[in-house]
Amino acid sequence: MQRAQRHAERLRRALLVAARLREHAQHAVARALADSSSLGEAAGRILQAICEALGWEHGGLWQVDAALGVLRCLETWSAPEGGFPEFAAASRQRTFAREVGLPGRVWASRRPAFVPDVVRDENFPRAGVASREGLRGALGFPILLGDEVIGVLEFFSREVSRPDEELLEMLATIGSQVGQFAERKRAEAELATLFETSPDMLCIAGLARLPQVSLPLATLDGCPLGLSLIAARGNDTLLLDLTVKLMKA
Repeated sequence: MQRAQRHAERLRRALLVAARLREHAQHAVARALADSSSLGEAAGRILQAICEALGWEHGGLWQVDAALGVLRCLETWSAPEGGFPEFAAASRQRTFAREVGLPGRVWASRRPAFVPDVVRDENFPRAGVASREGLRGALGFPILLGDEVIGVLEFFSREVSRPDEELLEMLATIGSQVGQFAERKRAEAELATLFETSPDMLCIAGLARLPQVSLPLATLDGCPLGLSLIAARGNDTLLLDLTVKLMKA
């Protein structure tokens, strides 16, 4: 009886530690996004936060190149005590189409993918270099914007550690957060470009402190005509997206 109780207590503590590590990873990713001006700037910190919190030794972030229909490696990160320089270089030097390799299969399925041993996996083109540097277990999950995959995060370890449902749910949340961040920064960059090319466009804060954008449309008898858009407080991103769409129409 006492042995069963001790086992239950150890299991309870292990589950508590795992939950705290997952929470730490989520907070660290949120801080990385809040402190960064682009996905490229945040990528390394995101990978480091997840690796350190969850015990993975190497991570990579892949971004969809919609024009060419491939995934490109945006950033990698390795634990300082056991780097994987050859594997990181191999990742940076190649692209993946849908269904090819771990990033490609995640892209195609829009779901996480776990590989117990990448060296023996038939759909892992980097198996040779992974074998030389001792990588085995791998997990990939999508960066989603709604139902669209805009990138993939992948993580590796020398050991095999099958993810549980709680971990997969947490990673899905992180994938959505990163996707929303990337889209927000894309919209902000496009709007900044529009401001540079359209000096007559004004973005002002009204007396009510609501987000407002004024768009130049035409002139009538020498007088400018425009459209003013006002959104509810806190809907700045929604207003930016609508502005970009209108200016492209």
